Amino acid sequence: MSAEEETSGSQEQWAYVRYRLDDTKSKVPISFIKDFNSSVTVDTTRLYKVFWSDVQGDTPEKLKRRLSGPIPLIESKEDGAFGDPGYYRATVYVVAS
Repeated sequence: MSAEEETSGSQEQWAYVRYRLDDTKSKVPISFIKDFNSSVTVDTTRLYKVFWSDVQGDTPEKLKRRLSGPIPLIESKEDGAFGDPGYYRATVYVVAS
């Protein structure tokens, strides 16, 4: 999912990531990376929790509103998904403005 429309006109930083689940590469706002500190050097050997949705213009906040109510937290090593709905394991390669 591309979130470019969501943040157009702003100076938000972006990250280029590769999702472990299907090796898809994507450009996402760094706000889509959980607990990410852009002032620290990116560790390309680490897997980060990165938001993804097949709904154009979706954000973590919009997904939370749609899924209000108890959600089972399941972590699956096979599919690369975390217990957090909408977040998947991904490698962060580059952060840019």
